[in-house]
Amino acid sequence: MADVPKRMTRPEEACVFCAEKHFSAAWALARENGYYGANLQRLVGELILAQWHLWEKHRALAEKLREIRHGLQHGPRPREEDWERLALEVGAVADAEEPSRNNGNP
Repeated sequence: MADVPKRMTRPEEACVFCAEKHFSAAWALARENGYYGANLQRLVGELILAQWHLWEKHRALAEKLREIRHGLQHGPRPREEDWERLALEVGAVADAEEPSRNNGNP
């Protein structure tokens, strides 16, 4: 595996890969059976961080993450298909930023 350059990224800096990391953590926390209540604050925090990283260059996607976060906080709770749809969108934005990560495959 190739060495990945390491850099410090502030939470508000535009970084699709950081957004993908935070979204993935949030989705994993949301799917952990029996721990939804215990994970809620961390889940909300991960989505906020993902939003911040996307806000500058991918505002529409950041707003979708905000909507799912509001669903977690105020209802209705997001469905699995909502998470899956957003996972595809976040992944597509990351793939577009660096196509080589999927060996050029769509």
